[in-house]
Amino acid sequence: PGTISLQLPEAILFETGKSDLLEGADLLLESVAPIIMQYDYPVSVEGHTDNVPIASAQYPSNWELSSARASVVIRKLVELGVPFTRLKAIGFADTNPIDSNDTVDGRRNNRRVNIIIHAQ
Repeated sequence: PGTISLQLPEAILFETGKSDLLEGADLLLESVAPIIMQYDYPVSVEGHTDNVPIASAQYPSNWELSSARASVVIRKLVELGVPFTRLKAIGFADTNPIDSNDTVDGRRNNRRVNIIIHAQ
């Protein structure tokens, strides 16, 4: 109640373990930005990962990866005209799974970005 949520799977935004937007992800976010700009509601961008540990030089943990992904989406939305004062990035890592992490499909489902408009 009071929220509009758009769930974007990792596969349409990022390569696994990375936070650079894929080619074509810009087009998707370009279609989302005008919807967000229709209202003055605050917007949360949540990054989610699976529970497979990551330990790269750039991302020592899933916390950093999920936060980076949320921030990259926000950066793009700001470039598209969404006021940055309405946006907040949240990195959840693997703390809010929507599926089991015991299967390949479940882990794939858990790797996502949610854009949530908080209608008041």
